Amino acid sequence: MKYFIKRVSLFVIILAGVLSLSLVIQLLIISKSKSIFKIKESRTILVLGDSHTECALNDSIIKSVVNISSSADAYIYSYLKLKKFVEVNPQINTIILGFGYHDLGLSLERWTYDDKFMVEKFPKYFCLMDGDDFFEIVKSKPQSLPKLIPEIYRNTLKLAIKSILKQDFKQAGFGNFIDLHYNKLKDDIERIKKQKNEDEINFHYSPNQVKYLLLISEYCALHNLKLILLATPIYKNLRISSELMKGYYYQFYNKYLSENILLDFSNENLAESYFADSEHLNSFGAKYFSKFINYKLTALIKNEKELSNASPSLPIKKYFNATQSPYFLSHKIKITF
Repeated sequence: MKYFIKRVSLFVIILAGVLSLSLVIQLLIISKSKSIFKIKESRTILVLGDSHTECALNDSIIKSVVNISSSADAYIYSYLKLKKFVEVNPQINTIILGFGYHDLGLSLERWTYDDKFMVEKFPKYFCLMDGDDFFEIVKSKPQSLPKLIPEIYRNTLKLAIKSILKQDFKQAGFGNFIDLHYNKLKDDIERIKKQKNEDEINFHYSPNQVKYLLLISEYCALHNLKLILLATPIYKNLRISSELMKGYYYQFYNKYLSENILLDFSNENLAESYFADSEHLNSFGAKYFSKFINYKLTALIKNEKELSNASPSLPIKKYFNATQSPYFLSHKIKITF
């Protein structure tokens, strides 16, 4: 029996060693082969964020932009992508980061720590993590490691193969523009009537979202990157239910992020036909919105924090700096973490 246990133990140790060595080799291949992080030299503006920017900014329309947003990407993952893509693409000089009313709420902790999102996101971005990033997530849910390890190995192997085949970031699954060809707005309005987001009732900040949002801002400042915080259009029924979050959003921006440009499109009254649901633009809405952003991008990168009225063919009224918002000026809300 002892002999059998020794043999099994030896086998497990050897197997663990082989798998660990294999994982290190795969990570080295990914790190050295930069094809999956490389973008065209003409693309100097990087778009990061969740499904809001993923579905709103069509980078086939907007000049100089590449969109690597991905649905339910917490700011920790945007931060990891930011560092890697800037390292590989020194021509990047501007970052557009999705920053909606929902992005600071405590409910978004689930995007980092819920089992569903950990299994989906953590293995995909593992190759971009350093020790601090790894332990930031794992320390909160060490019991998830047995589920994550096989997925980490499987996903890293896939990325290594894609690196060898010189596939790009879209094929590697790091994010891209998604064209939504549907309109489920009416169904979504009914859902919102019945189901309230906890952040809309009792708001608290998400520590993880706040931490990595500030790290993104700090990184951009240290590397002379212009950071543009962008809230994409949402349908009017969602704006009404988001009023509490809106106040905290503006106060946070004013206190911690005011050196960056904030463009809040949340209150723009776009046609219903432009929405896939209450939070996301569909194909028509993205085309409309992307044309407008393309039209104004030159002004943005020249650090004009308040832009002029849109052209007659693009009747979106005006952008504004958050500190000028009447809501911010009339609501003094204490920030608590």
